Amino acid sequence: VHTLKPTALAGTEPTTNMPAAPPAADLADLALLPLRDVLKLTGRSASGIHELVRTDRFPQPLRDGTRCTRWQAGKVRAWLIEQAQASELRAQADAQVKARAIKASAAAQTPAARSKAKATRAGKVAARAIGSASIATQAGA
Repeated sequence: VHTLKPTALAGTEPTTNMPAAPPAADLADLALLPLRDVLKLTGRSASGIHELVRTDRFPQPLRDGTRCTRWQAGKVRAWLIEQAQASELRAQADAQVKARAIKASAAAQTPAARSKAKATRAGKVAARAIGSASIATQAGA
């Protein structure tokens, strides 16, 4: 029977020159996606993705050679999350605008608001009539 002798001191772990492996989730974020996968994930066209890249609104790809372009999965995932959050914010802002418009429309339907609007229209009509009359008298002079 052979026994193995411990090579490190008791209570310590052996040291290696290799860095610790990143967690599996980090490895998935480092995966490189070809354009066809990016298109499927984003639902955009190739020209749309390239336009977003050109205007710095999409992660820059990694290029390995002249015809090999890949995107890091983690960066694409972060972009998708950012887009979803921006969409939610736009939806909230739209709901606030709609609520204000409904409130303003309801306020405009009150009898007081209607009579004020009618008086304003009458004042504008009178002002136009006075302006027309003064132009006519100036032309006749």
